[in-house]
Amino acid sequence: MNNFYTVWVGGAEVTDFYVSLDTATAIKNKYESKGYDDVIIEKVNKPSPNADHWARLRRDYPAIEPTN
Repeated sequence: MNNFYTVWVGGAEVTDFYVSLDTATAIKNKYESKGYDDVIIEKVNKPSPNADHWARLRRDYPAIEPTN
């Protein structure tokens, strides 16, 4: 089973769907570089309901990958 993560900034969840640890870390680093100091990565025990949809989109349309 894959692990999934979400990112919280100041008590608000900032991810639209659960992501990989690498993506969560990139999101965390982006917010910290903007001066936020209350950024938390949370491991979740269930896949995103949209995970399959987003995986297919990334496979079929690689240009939609998030930029850092």
